[in-house]
Amino acid sequence: MRSASAVSTQLHQALVAAKDELREIVIAETGSPLMLAYTVQCDQTIDWMPFFAELAGSYAYEQPMSDMSFMGMVSRRLIRREAAGVVGAITPWNFPLYLNLCKLGPALAAGCTLVLKPAPDTPWCATMLGRLIAEHTDIPPAS
Repeated sequence: MRSASAVSTQLHQALVAAKDELREIVIAETGSPLMLAYTVQCDQTIDWMPFFAELAGSYAYEQPMSDMSFMGMVSRRLIRREAAGVVGAITPWNFPLYLNLCKLGPALAAGCTLVLKPAPDTPWCATMLGRLIAEHTDIPPAS
């Protein structure tokens, strides 16, 4: 399996390649004006995804602390940050791709599993996102 940074980069590349199709889905599902689809609804949101890949690659998951002496024994200490578990992401209908990616990016960067539950009014964006993940990334499927 690849690192969180690598799979986030793969996802970003897949999203960039599918921008036109995603924009059409957002417009059809939400009735978004074309201008909003080129900004926050789709394009800008996709352009923010590399931030999470960079964060995952540069984050200090392990950090040594100063040694501590207790009753004459020196103890070495280490802070280790690990994924906390499963993220349950429930998103509303009005900005579906934006909100899905705003939840997916940080969860991937932290190494967490994510269960995405989109609004029933806007399932296409999440379906397309799932298809891109399945076909273009090394993110493991749910088991």
